[in-house]
Amino acid sequence: MISLEQMKGIKQIEGLLPFLKFYDKGFCAWCLSDANDYRSAENVGLVMGERYVDVVRKHPEFAVQLSDILLGINLEEPNNLGYFIGFSRSIDKQIRG
Repeated sequence: MISLEQMKGIKQIEGLLPFLKFYDKGFCAWCLSDANDYRSAENVGLVMGERYVDVVRKHPEFAVQLSDILLGINLEEPNNLGYFIGFSRSIDKQIRG
């Protein structure tokens, strides 16, 4: 199966999911803006999760695994836990419908 990354190219994937960065062979890291606090980071994470699920539903050939994305965030950075929690909650909410 041809992956979405191969079909559309890395730059177009980064346009669909601007909070993720890729290198030539796939997913690299999260690219997060600075949030004012944990709560605002969590709210941004909710939107990121919605966007991720929307892309995966529209493009099931998206090859990057959710586990790779979740493991890719640096939780030692301030507010990244908020992004992580918001992202995860959003995906869980959408899965449960």
